[in-house]
Amino acid sequence: MTTSVRTELSGVWRSRGYGWLLEFRKGKPRVYDVAESFCMEQRRGSTELNDLGRTAAFSNNGQTIHLTSDDSNYAYTFDKIDALPAQCLSKPADHPVAVFDALVEIFNTHYAFFSVRDVDWARVVEMHRNQVNNDLSDKELFKIIKSLLSNINDGHVTLTARINGTKRSFDAGRPRASDRLKRFKLDRKASNTASYWMRGIGEKLVDDDVETGAGKAIRFGLIDEEIGVLSIRSMSGGGRKAIDNAMDRAMELFEDARAVIIDVSMNGGGDDAFARRIASRFVAERTLGYYKYAGDGEGERPQPIYIEPGKGKRYTGPIFLITSHKTASAAEIFTLALRALPNVTHVGDATEGILSDMLEKRLPNGWRLSLSNEVYLDVRKTLWEGKGIQPDIFADVRKRKKAKDKHKLAARQFVDRILSR
Repeated sequence: MTTSVRTELSGVWRSRGYGWLLEFRKGKPRVYDVAESFCMEQRRGSTELNDLGRTAAFSNNGQTIHLTSDDSNYAYTFDKIDALPAQCLSKPADHPVAVFDALVEIFNTHYAFFSVRDVDWARVVEMHRNQVNNDLSDKELFKIIKSLLSNINDGHVTLTARINGTKRSFDAGRPRASDRLKRFKLDRKASNTASYWMRGIGEKLVDDDVETGAGKAIRFGLIDEEIGVLSIRSMSGGGRKAIDNAMDRAMELFEDARAVIIDVSMNGGGDDAFARRIASRFVAERTLGYYKYAGDGEGERPQPIYIEPGKGKRYTGPIFLITSHKTASAAEIFTLALRALPNVTHVGDATEGILSDMLEKRLPNGWRLSLSNEVYLDVRKTLWEGKGIQPDIFADVRKRKKAKDKHKLAARQFVDRILSR
C-alpha cells in the first residue's frame, strides 16, 4: 500500500465482506479480522491486505474507498466507521469454548456456500457444540473441529494448528470423481465422446522433447508439427518474467499450428494472476472473462473481470481445453476465462468446483483456518461453485502416475476425434 494512500486513509475502515478492519494512525496500518462479536488483530507480515492499494478511488464524500491488488478490475470496498468496535479493544479469550464459538461465528459471517453444498450448518454445529468444554486438550478440540468442518466438503476449507510442537492440518475434502458425477448427474448425452486422456499423455504425443518454463509449471510442444500442446501443471511458478518467457517461446512454436490443446486436467490451482497472464496470450481483444464478488458482503454486485491481450505474440486459432475433476481453484478461473472465447471448445470432465479464493482467518489460540467467501460467475452469470464447470464435450479423464506408450494410440485417436468436430 502506497504512503499517499495510507495518509488519506486515516481513521478506521470496514470492508464489505471479507471481515477486515483497517486502522490507520499517522499512516501506520493495523489490520483486524472481525465477525459479529469476534475481533482479532492480524500478525504483521501475515495480512492478506499487503498488496492492496495499487490503485485507490475515494467516494465524493470521502467515506468510501475502493482498493485493488493484482487485478485492477476487482475492487475491495471499505467504508469509514467512527471507531474500532468494542470487541477489538481487548484480546479474545482463547479457551476451547471461545475458540469453537469464534470459528462458528467466522463461518456464520463469511462462508458463502452452505446452501450450494447442501449443508445444514446449524444442525451440525449443535451436534458438535455439545462435545465442547474448557477441559478439552488441543488434540481433542482439533478432532471435534475437524469433524465439524468435514461436513462442508469444500477443498478450500482448511484448518492448521501446532499441537505439542507438531503441525497438524486438515482440509474439508475433495469428492471422488465417481461421487461427484453421481451427485450432479452430468448430462453426457449427445456430448459424450468415448476417449482416453491421462496425466502427461499429451506430452507423450509431442514429436520432439517437451519444452518447459515457469518452474516447469508450463510445458509445451507440437504433435505432427501442426497441433500445439500446452500443458499447465500448476497456476504458480516463477514471476511474471518467467511466465512471459515461457509463453513467448510457446507462441512462437504455435504460430502456424492448426489447433492448440491446452491441458489443465491435473492442475490443482495456484494464483489467479498467473492464470490470467496465460489466458491473455489467447485473446484477440479485451474480453470479459468472468464476474466476481464478495458473497459475504451485503448488497455486493458482480464485478466484471476482463482479460487484456498479452504483450508479444498470441494464438487465436482453434483451442481445445481439457479439464478433469482434478482441475481446481485458479485452474477453474483459467477455465472460465478460456470458455468466454468463441474459438475454445471445453473437453473432458467437470472441474472440481472450488473457485473462490481462500479467505484466511486466525483463531484466538493461534490456529489458522480458511474458507470460501467469493462468488465467481461465468460470462452468462452461471455459478459453478460446488458442482464444477461442465465441459462442452464429455471425455473420460483418468489420473495415472505415468503415461505409458501403450496409451498413445488411444490418446492420438482422441485428438483426431476432437479436431474433426
